[in-house]
Amino acid sequence: MASAVSMASVLPGSAGAASLSVDQAIYALKIKEASGEFEKLLIRQMLREIRSGSLVSSSSESRGYMDIADDQLVDIFQGSGGLGFGTAMAQQFLQQIGAAKAISR
Repeated sequence: MASAVSMASVLPGSAGAASLSVDQAIYALKIKEASGEFEKLLIRQMLREIRSGSLVSSSSESRGYMDIADDQLVDIFQGSGGLGFGTAMAQQFLQQIGAAKAISR
């Protein structure tokens, strides 16, 4: 039994809170999750680049600790909404999928 799920519950702030089937909602959630993971990767890489430009040299042990600290910082940052890249990417991707389905009909 496929019940309808609102698009707003999947992606808050998304335009056109169209009704989705459960399968479509699961697919949309997977897109949102993948976009969020990509954003975490992007933030983590930005932190590494900032640290690589440092004038202070560090040992491999301290770099390991810094990587752990960066991971924690990224998780905290992402938990508070992140930069918004992930949400914007997910919304754009879902709009493109919707447009492609409309064209193919």
